[in-house]
Amino acid sequence: MANQVQKAEKEKVVKVREDKKRMTYQEKQEWASIEGDIEALENRIATIEEEMQANGSDFGKLATLQKELDEKNEELLEKYDRYEYLSDFDG
Repeated sequence: MANQVQKAEKEKVVKVREDKKRMTYQEKQEWASIEGDIEALENRIATIEEEMQANGSDFGKLATLQKELDEKNEELLEKYDRYEYLSDFDG
């Protein structure tokens, strides 16, 4: 009897997990644009790094650029995490 209850519970868990493997509409929209977002962030980071090299003696400008660089790197890491999460879906 207890064995049947455990088996039924396992089946419920499997069904719930299968249902969660589908993307929502919003996730599909995000998936469609995330690669472009990542590319844009990578390009902006490269531009900031070039600007930092060009403005090596302007410490005020360097501080501003460093702050933006840190923010963009954080955004990029979040996008990578989100990309990994969305790529686990079947479709």
